[in-house]
Amino acid sequence: MNCKLSIALAFALLFLCGISYAQTTVRLQRKGDKYSGAAVTGGREKVMSGVRSDLKGEVNFNANYNDETLDELAKAMKEREWNSEETAWKRACLLNTKESYQKYISLYPRGPHRAQADRKLVDAKINDIFKNNHNTLPAFTHVQEDNKPTSTITMENTTEYPLTVMYSGPEIRSVVIEPGSRMSITLKNGSYRVAASVPPGSIAPYAGAQVFTGGRYETGYCIVNTRSY
Repeated sequence: MNCKLSIALAFALLFLCGISYAQTTVRLQRKGDKYSGAAVTGGREKVMSGVRSDLKGEVNFNANYNDETLDELAKAMKEREWNSEETAWKRACLLNTKESYQKYISLYPRGPHRAQADRKLVDAKINDIFKNNHNTLPAFTHVQEDNKPTSTITMENTTEYPLTVMYSGPEIRSVVIEPGSRMSITLKNGSYRVAASVPPGSIAPYAGAQVFTGGRYETGYCIVNTRSY
């Protein structure tokens, strides 16, 4: 009899422990780009929402959390990802914006992903220019043809501003040409997106597509006042 009673008490204790655990643990389920879930404590439902994808698996809690607190927690977790070079690089790639790559470069200027970050930053800047208001970039002049796998591009800046010219294609490059200067670069042949801009101001950047097939190309950049009086 005592043996049966002991077994019954043991099962009862395990059952109560299971209920206690279920009352203090919530498994979050993916819902869009957020996580949400619920736990029951004392017969009342407590709902957790607004925890973003940095929170995964099971979360134990003993207090109510409102959306503002959870958003602050999620934000703090995201910021902690920048504390290590490897997680910072993953974060920058996940966001895939010029701001995220600039942040990675500023935090880890000698990081192992620095060269890749520089290229992705140029590509992100070109994306921004194409998405927003810009002028159409004139085609480059093909002054000499050959059968080489590369092309030489000569650019002249006749403006009074430093000019940044960016290329995205088989290679990703960015160069700055000082006022009144010329510069030549060599790129692998292929299709490129090209963007040119001066420091932010009233002059919209230029963007367009260009195919380089080998030989020499030339182009010049100037600012023409088209205002009528």
